Amino acid sequence: MKTIGQLNTELSALCPGDVIDNDKVEKTLQLMNSYLQERFQVAYDEVALFRQVDDDYLCFVIPRELANKGTIPLNANQSIAAKTATTMKATCFNDFQAQRHITFFEGIKFTTDIKGLIQRMLCAPIVWEKKSIGVIQISRKGPDQAQCGPPFGQSDLEDLVHFCQATAKYLHALFRKIHEDDN
Repeated sequence: MKTIGQLNTELSALCPGDVIDNDKVEKTLQLMNSYLQERFQVAYDEVALFRQVDDDYLCFVIPRELANKGTIPLNANQSIAAKTATTMKATCFNDFQAQRHITFFEGIKFTTDIKGLIQRMLCAPIVWEKKSIGVIQISRKGPDQAQCGPPFGQSDLEDLVHFCQATAKYLHALFRKIHEDDN
């Protein structure tokens, strides 16, 4: 498995000087997504990356299929992602379906491999210069908790927080580029 140091070396080559070119946005996203999938042993659609826009809302960056499907207001009191962004605290849920949460995005299917609902979730803020700029969620889906994979542990949450810290400057550059392209 690739280390966070190896990932940062690859990201540094794609984003020299913390600047990312248009042609490297997708490659950078794929690299980060692949790392997270491998580290947490999850599928493509079990990794979510949100960018924060104008201290107002979150929008999907990964999965790319959800990038234009809607936004999550930061004041949405039933959104785990919004709460993570506003409190800047990482959380672990091994009983996710018991949590009050927004279910709209869970219902959007973009692969033929339908696993079920999110049963477990790690959620961590991406912080740049003491400010939340986004959120990463890692989930395990399945028809029930027994069939979705093993529970997340404290070390998993710590590894996700470390990932967010170690890649924040690249994610900041990436989000800045996506914002420029959107405007």
